[in-house]
Amino acid sequence: MALGVVVTGPDWFFGVDSGFEFFAFFALALITLFSWKAFRFTKDKRYRTFATAFAFMALGMVCRAVADLFVALNINSRPEVLVVSYVGYIFLTLTSLVVFFALMLRATQRAPLVALFIISLASLFLSQSVRLTFHTISLILLLFISYHFIKNYFQKKSFTALLVCIAFVLLAVAQFQFIVDVLYHKWYILGHLSHVVAFGLLLVALIKVQVVKKR
Repeated sequence: MALGVVVTGPDWFFGVDSGFEFFAFFALALITLFSWKAFRFTKDKRYRTFATAFAFMALGMVCRAVADLFVALNINSRPEVLVVSYVGYIFLTLTSLVVFFALMLRATQRAPLVALFIISLASLFLSQSVRLTFHTISLILLLFISYHFIKNYFQKKSFTALLVCIAFVLLAVAQFQFIVDVLYHKWYILGHLSHVVAFGLLLVALIKVQVVKKR
């Protein structure tokens, strides 16, 4: 099942998608690093939560990059690596989104969030289409998270807040495009393009913040 989940796009695009995902890992790793530095400097727990969420997302992207790289290189001798990589991508990405969801709710109790995570995993295990269920759950969570960042932009009206807002909206759009790909075998490439643009915007937002700090 995992191999069928991974191999969905056109043959020529495998390798390109892996490159996109390694770029996303690089961007997310930088965001994680600077979020953690901001927490160490300000002691604001929100930055620690951001660092945690982006760290899980970064690790998830590198797992997906490895899985797609195996497909691109047509390495069939170690299918367990492919399976573990893709399962790791799903597990880590869902963890990241639940952490972002907690940040949006400003939740102080962990039990409801743990319950949400367990329900999400149970839905995946019981699903006939792991990929469809994963992207559907991710889309739902990202819609709520995007709404939070849209409100944040209208409150702050800053260019950085706009970049972050657009980035998370694009991540939600990417999940929808991946759902269409599962159902109709279309928009796989569009989903990856939305992903890479979203992470690029997050990286630009980070660079802009650092430039402002140095002035």
